[in-house]
Amino acid sequence: MSRFADMQAMIELRPATSADADQLLDWVNTPDSLAGKLATSAPIDHPTHLAWLARRLADPETRLWVIECDHLPIGQLRAEWRAGAWEIDIFLAPIARGSGHAGRALFAGLAQLGNVARARVRHSNVASQRLFERAGFRRTATMPEHIVYERRLGEEQLR
Repeated sequence: MSRFADMQAMIELRPATSADADQLLDWVNTPDSLAGKLATSAPIDHPTHLAWLARRLADPETRLWVIECDHLPIGQLRAEWRAGAWEIDIFLAPIARGSGHAGRALFAGLAQLGNVARARVRHSNVASQRLFERAGFRRTATMPEHIVYERRLGEEQLR
């Protein structure tokens, strides 16, 4: 059993900083993370990642958090304001997957946002589909590459 499987463990979100760059890059380049990405499944190189992170950290319409379990980093939650909704992206480090912490982290992030949240999930990413459905997101569109989920913030809690 993973040391992160304890549902009593404290889950917190802290704002990401440039000091998190290497950890975030390691996580996003894991095979599972690459398989779930919408834009490309190719690994991301260090300079490209650093430029992306600098843009996200400087963007007033982006919220980027590191998910921590008992003060240890286990994942990332990002929300970007796009077309009238917060577009959500979440992933956990391989060691923390299946722990149930993604749902808790998702609700911690949603509590800091307002309006509407949206997520785009690949058809093959069943775990993320379940996460968003359990969190009260509804399927609003099916596209060739992904499913679109939406939730008005303040609606029902985790099922």
